[in-house]
Amino acid sequence: MKKIPLLAVFFCLVATNGEDKERSKAKALYDEGLFEHRKMPRTSSSRWKPWENLATSLLQLFQNSDSSGESDRLEVIETIEDSILDLEREILRSNSRSDSVRDRVLSLFYCLYGQTLMTLSVSECYSLAQRPRSLLIKTSGSSKDQAQCQDNAENALRNALTIDATNAAAQESLSTLLQRQVNVHERKSTEFVSELFDSFADTFDNKLLNNLQYKVPSIIGDLASKVLDTEKRSFHHVLDAGCGTGLVARHIHTLSDGLMIGIDASAKMLDIAKKCTKSYGCGLPPPPQAAENSQDNFLYQALLEMDLEQMTLENTLRPFVQNHEQQETFDLIIAADVLVYFGELETILDTFSKLSSTGSSLIFSCERTTQDQAPLGYRLQESGRFAHSKDYVIDTATSKGYKISFYEEIIPRMEKGEEVRGHLFMFVLKSEDLNKMEENKIMIKEQKFFPVEL
Repeated sequence: MKKIPLLAVFFCLVATNGEDKERSKAKALYDEGLFEHRKMPRTSSSRWKPWENLATSLLQLFQNSDSSGESDRLEVIETIEDSILDLEREILRSNSRSDSVRDRVLSLFYCLYGQTLMTLSVSECYSLAQRPRSLLIKTSGSSKDQAQCQDNAENALRNALTIDATNAAAQESLSTLLQRQVNVHERKSTEFVSELFDSFADTFDNKLLNNLQYKVPSIIGDLASKVLDTEKRSFHHVLDAGCGTGLVARHIHTLSDGLMIGIDASAKMLDIAKKCTKSYGCGLPPPPQAAENSQDNFLYQALLEMDLEQMTLENTLRPFVQNHEQQETFDLIIAADVLVYFGELETILDTFSKLSSTGSSLIFSCERTTQDQAPLGYRLQESGRFAHSKDYVIDTATSKGYKISFYEEIIPRMEKGEEVRGHLFMFVLKSEDLNKMEENKIMIKEQKFFPVEL
């Protein structure tokens, strides 16, 4: 469903050879802004002003081009794409990844890209997708489906808010776009989530840990450690579902005496997780370029790119077990801040249960809502993430053979200076008849462990 430009695409794009036709007004504005930017010293506090002026001019040009025809409107969008590419290249060339003014300008262009895509007709969207230098990522629908531009617009606006959470225009446009969607409660597609996270993989850890005060990895690590201290054992094989850049691995790798396998839909996130060792990465500073680490030092024994709902023992654990231990399953499955991209949880929890055996543990976090706010048990928020009610999560997990072992309300991170409402669950897979489990309602006490009879 959803995709906008991969940052990797930036390096694959080639500059066009000199076109025979005269440069458009949009391209002329772009050349002028780029020239003004480049002639300013790198230390100048005003060096990003030409980009701000360019964004304003391109928006005005786009709004005034309604009567000029499709070609002029698409030229403006292509110029916005070129501007995003230049700004992203600037970030990659820069020694410092911290520049709030630059990030605000990049957020401004992603917002502008999303806003212009939102207004395109079906024919305009199709024409833009056919242009050889277009950054539109094709979706699984019809090539003449307007949803392609709407999907790319949504991802662009999410990128804008990820880069600058104070971008009110991006938030307003995203809210408007989400209200248009017919299947608003459906989970985001693998392509959408993959592209969204690929787009900001390089700065993901810094934004989450420093800007948003992200706490879920340490909270999950603390819970898993308490379980082992209580039960006087260690987990054998561990699955980090939706592992991202490996932030959770830093807190749980010492708890496993078997394999730790990470799975994610984002190739760029996995590339970063591959570098995680006992001394570097996964929430710690990245390794020096010259550093060489033995295989034994890496936190993950395997990292796989796939849709979480497509996981089986045959394509996850069993290719890596030793001595043909074909009966082995995962002793612990973790999904840290992953289910916010799923609406209904039946399929993913069923998948988790099939990767486990009696006594296996499942720990995950969700954003929190109430049954009154979400009659379905889940709802799509203005942020574009799903929130789930406690009763819905427990009832769904119970129907898949799980029994609640721990529950706690948490604050996973900050957003726009406010605490995000979340909750943490731990379940243990039981083997008793599922119908009996559904008949016996499980009583929950906050922040308590519950003994589980296997």
